[in-house]
Amino acid sequence: MTDEVIEGRCDCGGVRWTFRGDPGTLTACNCGYCRRVGALWAYGSVLNITVEGETVAYLRADRDIEFHHCPTCGAVTHWHSVVPQGSEGHGRRAANMRLADPRLVLGRPIERLDGADTWRSLDPGEQAETPFLPI
Repeated sequence: MTDEVIEGRCDCGGVRWTFRGDPGTLTACNCGYCRRVGALWAYGSVLNITVEGETVAYLRADRDIEFHHCPTCGAVTHWHSVVPQGSEGHGRRAANMRLADPRLVLGRPIERLDGADTWRSLDPGEQAETPFLPI
């Protein structure tokens, strides 16, 4: 893990997250929820993504992750796996990098995940059945 630290916050500042380490490739997903909120995800776990402030969780019936948003301004801040993963049993977590300083996010590679149809990463130039909006 690198010493890099990226912080993000919702519009009103009531919810803040800290991502410790290199977020690597960011993910844009075209599933119905991610497409609607316009998130750009950086993956980690509860060990390197910490969240401060009260959030409201939304758990889709067909998924194993809770999406969290600020109860005041409504910004989607992160998601958290409700199913422990890995040998240590830590939950996977993702931070919405659109809430970080853009200068810390620009230039990072972005993977396009076809969460709407195939649940696989698309090759550059490959089109999904459900289109991606411009990133």
